[in-house]
Amino acid sequence: MTYESVYIISWKPEYLKLTGQDETATYRVVLRLNQGGFGEGVSDFLSQVKTRYLAYELSISMLDFTISEETFDQFFTIDEAREVIDLDEDEA
Repeated sequence: MTYESVYIISWKPEYLKLTGQDETATYRVVLRLNQGGFGEGVSDFLSQVKTRYLAYELSISMLDFTISEETFDQFFTIDEAREVIDLDEDEA
């Protein structure tokens, strides 16, 4: 069984500085992806989310860093959204 997960990734001041942005700014990204499958643990999935996001950042930037959980934790925080509300969704 799979279900959609939504994560909020926040950039830490260290990453804002690395990208030449104001370190006091707030920058967040919302990730939506399917999760689940036989034998897949939550910690394994979270590790995959972190490394996949780093790979994405590398693909759109001129930065060069190691893709690992440690690198992610150095530059970003991640939280699972507790609720997703679609205000455009038709009411039942």
